[in-house]
Amino acid sequence: STSFDHVSPDVAGVMAARAEGRAPVVPYTLSDMAADALAVLDGVGVEAAHVVGFSMGGMIVQTLAIEHPERLLSMTSVMSSTGDLDVGQPAPEARDLLLAPPPTDREAYIRRQFESIRTWGTPAGYDEVRLRAVHGAVYDRCFAPDGQARQLMAVLAAPSRTEALGSVTVPALVVH
Repeated sequence: STSFDHVSPDVAGVMAARAEGRAPVVPYTLSDMAADALAVLDGVGVEAAHVVGFSMGGMIVQTLAIEHPERLLSMTSVMSSTGDLDVGQPAPEARDLLLAPPPTDREAYIRRQFESIRTWGTPAGYDEVRLRAVHGAVYDRCFAPDGQARQLMAVLAAPSRTEALGSVTVPALVVH
């Protein structure tokens, strides 16, 4: 993946721009990430696919359906929103977790993941041993808190997709 380490994240700046009605300047957008997904499909020779996205991935799937419907056989958007600031906002405790300073070490990262799961996850799927192994492996693979902040900037900078989604004809499933 391309790294944007030369760009310092400014989540507060993006939020301020949106609150003031200005278009935030971000290093990449949901449309850029949708284009990355298409590049993966092109790279493996897939003309159209059933695409599923969770959270920000759901927003990317929605963007794909709006901008490149011919590439989707169906779309599934899970735990996501349309970017409309009047609906679908996180609960205060979830927002606080999203905006909190990132953890600085492996154990703090794993603790944050458990806190996140308890805040917006499914209690029935909470298997601490399995999740500790998964989140430890994620940390070991690529802990990049600035990258996560830049992704959050892309989400916060995105305009509402509500109106455009009204014209999508790709078969869709929304799970929330």
